[in-house]
Amino acid sequence: MKTQSLLGYAQTDITPLKSQLTIGDSNTRGEVFDSFTIRGIQLQSDERMLPEGIRNYVPVLRGTAETNAKVSVTQRGQIIYETTVPPGPFELTDIGAMGYGGDLLLTITEADGRQRTQNVPFSAPPMLLHEGVSNFGLSAGQLRDDVLRDNPTVLQGVYQYGLTSMYTLYGGMQASERYNAFVLGNSINTPVGGIYFDGTYARSELRDGKSEGNSFRVGYSKYLEPTRTDFTLAAYRYSTKGYYTFRDASIDRYGSRSSYKEVDYRAREKLTLTMGQRLWNNSYINASGSIYSYWDERSTAKQYTLSFNKTERYFSWSLAASRSYSGNGKNINNYTFSVSVPLGRNNTVSKPAFSSLYSTYTRDSSNNATLQMNANGSQGDRNEFNYGIGTSYGRSSSGSHVEGVTGNANYRSPYGQIGMTASYNSESTKQMSLSANGSLVAHQGGATLGPQLGDSPFAIIDVPGGEGAKLSNGYGSTIDSNGYVIMPSLTPYRENTVSIDAKGLPDTVDVLENERVIVPRAGSVSLIHMKTLIGIPAILTVRDSNGVFMPIGTELVNKDGVSQTVIGQGGKGFIRGWDPDSGSLYVMGDESVNCRILSGSNVSATGENKMAQLEVTCTR
Repeated sequence: MKTQSLLGYAQTDITPLKSQLTIGDSNTRGEVFDSFTIRGIQLQSDERMLPEGIRNYVPVLRGTAETNAKVSVTQRGQIIYETTVPPGPFELTDIGAMGYGGDLLLTITEADGRQRTQNVPFSAPPMLLHEGVSNFGLSAGQLRDDVLRDNPTVLQGVYQYGLTSMYTLYGGMQASERYNAFVLGNSINTPVGGIYFDGTYARSELRDGKSEGNSFRVGYSKYLEPTRTDFTLAAYRYSTKGYYTFRDASIDRYGSRSSYKEVDYRAREKLTLTMGQRLWNNSYINASGSIYSYWDERSTAKQYTLSFNKTERYFSWSLAASRSYSGNGKNINNYTFSVSVPLGRNNTVSKPAFSSLYSTYTRDSSNNATLQMNANGSQGDRNEFNYGIGTSYGRSSSGSHVEGVTGNANYRSPYGQIGMTASYNSESTKQMSLSANGSLVAHQGGATLGPQLGDSPFAIIDVPGGEGAKLSNGYGSTIDSNGYVIMPSLTPYRENTVSIDAKGLPDTVDVLENERVIVPRAGSVSLIHMKTLIGIPAILTVRDSNGVFMPIGTELVNKDGVSQTVIGQGGKGFIRGWDPDSGSLYVMGDESVNCRILSGSNVSATGENKMAQLEVTCTR
């Protein structure tokens, strides 16, 4: 069994500075310099502590799997995310990218071992801040990079400040044993769009001598309201031949564990362009392209994609074409046509066995083609059970062909999630995978099972006697036999509402407060106590020592003086949460007499409403 440790650290927030103090392994800020991992100490602004506005940016990774495939995301040589997906299109929105930047490598490994990769540029959006708002990052420690043979120490500082509502100034510095870099830039909100520009100077002491150079970057974004066009020049960067990033300089000086000369892949120019255009009748066209050129050995890398999507009344379809240029001078073209059909109607009482049908046809410039069809469905009040089946037909350029079938199922329980995928094809290739995730949280009340937990804060909810009830907003989390339940994925520094679904409570439990609002800190665990009354619900018939009904309006309290019920006509009173075997009731307001109520009947519940009928007597 192989394991991988990404980061180990201790962290706390510094409220007056609206920042996080981290000791251990963590990532430097990536808005100004490239992000990298250090082992040391960092103090960084946390935009989540500000009013609504600035948020960290993480790209959404999209792709299409032809079989039950394994999908992994690699950043700076480390796998940061891995999962399995069923055949069809997929979307990764929670990859938790390391730092604010650093290109991502998306790898799709099909059931038959074939691999496809896609390089996804990942950089922060234009760095415009509100007037008077600042961001900073101070880092000191040792570079942590598995590729390097030796890891140098480094000191880095970056700062951004919104001088006006239209203009932000930023800068930074890096200092190491044999490396120094300085950057100065600005971001401007103009009538033609958001623009940022910066320049970096770096001086490096390499293995074969000294080198110095400059790198210039410009970014632009604009949404054209009249035409509903989203135009983004994510980044254009030009670097002179003598310019080395801190990581490039470290690889050159200390050496690389890789089998190839990685430093020769230093970028000369980087250009990424994305444009989206909304068209008529629920249709949308998207175009993107990237061009990377390098100093020294590596050829220019180019990739272009054009897609068209349209939603009809009863189905939706899409057409996509892409071209990538490889180092051997050969262009690789890919074409995809997809159709998605929802099944069943929204107004039906019962769910159909399958809720959607998806079909796709792909073909490349080498005449390899694949046709696949998949049906997916879900069941349960919260769609906790998901499943799908599929079939595929593939033909290679040599004329050989292969047929296959696939299946997948996933169940999300209150205590975690389990999944299974299986596939078989005409070449007798078989694949089966099982996955499970969840959490076990130890606390002062014992240990509680729950769904998978990430970096987000979560809450342990204590509901005495509430076994079997669910959280209204807790992804179906169910209160366990000890009265505890885990609520995951809280939003730090924002109001989060915790509420109990009273419909699932036992008949012997009444929740006095079924809703609480909390504001957790980042990475924190909150213990929330919900007040309950535990006991058999009962109708009391109360008489005094002479057998006469107690007067209307008589209030009965427990030993702590808390009101339990008020007597109505015929000596009747409703009570919940009273255990006659362990406690008595008293009449309020007559301390000199202080009548005590004693049970005079069987407390077993009867009738459709499961209420006990109790005859009780008040004695002096």
